[in-house]
Amino acid sequence: MAIITLNNNSISNITSLPTGVGGKVLQVQSSSITSTASSSTTSIVSFMNLSITPSSTSNKVFCIYQGTGYANGHNNTLLIRLYRGTISDTQIAQTANADGNNDYEGYAFGLSKLDSPSTTSAQQYTIGFGATQNLFHNMGFSSNNHTLTLMEIAG
Repeated sequence: MAIITLNNNSISNITSLPTGVGGKVLQVQSSSITSTASSSTTSIVSFMNLSITPSSTSNKVFCIYQGTGYANGHNNTLLIRLYRGTISDTQIAQTANADGNNDYEGYAFGLSKLDSPSTTSAQQYTIGFGATQNLFHNMGFSSNNHTLTLMEIAG
């Protein structure tokens, strides 16, 4: 079998990417909850949050949320929003599902965003939910997890 070399090094001696190559995952923070939350208004309600501290101002944070929910009422739109900070701060992503003609129609949500916070200070990311009418988030779903994952990506 031939030994493959790169810049006069065998493959087994290469332990890292060359400098200047971005995209490497530097750290991962993840949180899952199975709690139920509800709102009887159309105001955005804070549901869960998680923090990460970037190691460089050029690094990015890849945010991923997965969860379930359902709305009560016809023609109700469920909104899941991602904020950098709290729900009073900067909204950076949103997903929505519209309820058609059925009461208590269920949905699975997925939301992702590559964020550039440009800081080395701790960054909190918050999932908020709301609706155009009444919203019940995760109500009636047994043992479903809501997961928020943050990954620091080298810039």
